[in-house]
Amino acid sequence: MNGEELSQLNVLGEINPLLTDIGIAIIILLLGFIIGKITGIILEKILIELQVDKGLKAIRKKKLQVRKGLPLLISILIYAAAVVLALTHLGILETVLKAIAALAILIIVGSMFLWIANLLPNIIAGFKLRSRRNFTENNVIRSKLVEGKIKRIGFLKTRIESNEDTLIIPNYSLTKKKSPIGKYSVAKK
Repeated sequence: MNGEELSQLNVLGEINPLLTDIGIAIIILLLGFIIGKITGIILEKILIELQVDKGLKAIRKKKLQVRKGLPLLISILIYAAAVVLALTHLGILETVLKAIAALAILIIVGSMFLWIANLLPNIIAGFKLRSRRNFTENNVIRSKLVEGKIKRIGFLKTRIESNEDTLIIPNYSLTKKKSPIGKYSVAKK
């Protein structure tokens, strides 16, 4: 054997176990999903036959849907176990979990920034609204869309009560030139 044939055998020797591992992982996933689906169907049929929902309704006086919720939960747990087993077999479970954790942290931090970006303008607008002489609680606000009494001016939102319903409007919206309630005026009642 020459060097080229040896290197080809070496490459094939490395690829073959990788393909085998991927194939086994796919089989684990397929079996897990099949077992999870069958288990969910069988469990739902058992719970329907035992009339668990009717029994719980008689005891708790509330309608619970255990016959759908419990089989779904069990199926999801079996699916998750299959995914964990497949990733463990491939040796990438820890890497995937780290990536999921990093994504979760990124989403949480991004959500906090968006929350703060929404929070600050509403707080500043709340102070602006409170500093207006005629914009006080129990005064009447009128526009083409709304007519009602200002019930509460909070740090983030203003509550306006009309005859039909209660509106809760973000303070920032009330200080913009194009307010969602349109151009409005405020007068003492």
